[in-house]
Amino acid sequence: MRTTMTTAHSAVLRAVRQRLAIEPLLRDMMADGADPARDRLVVEDLASESWQSATFRGHRHRLEIAVHGRSRTVATASARIARMFDDADLPIRGGCLIDCVIDAQRTSGDARQRTCRILFGMLTLED
Repeated sequence: MRTTMTTAHSAVLRAVRQRLAIEPLLRDMMADGADPARDRLVVEDLASESWQSATFRGHRHRLEIAVHGRSRTVATASARIARMFDDADLPIRGGCLIDCVIDAQRTSGDARQRTCRILFGMLTLED
């Protein structure tokens, strides 16, 4: 799926990356120039739509992150990501990410190599 990068997209991606970088294992998996054959985190999809209520404006986001690598590392990293983002509230430029839930988590692979795809539903409010 192709999508236009918006200010809302970049704000959400920046907040997610900063949150993930707190954890050394996840920071290493996101390293620039990382060997694609090693353990890694990949943003597979990000989609957003405008949202508003009677008093607030913002965006609904769907973010899919894939964790690829050795089975044990993928299991550990996926569990840490789930804990870090479970109902997280994060400041973002121009607003706040006020709701973050894991809508789905799918794992595939074998005893040595595995991929875990985590699908988040997020809601951001504009200042």
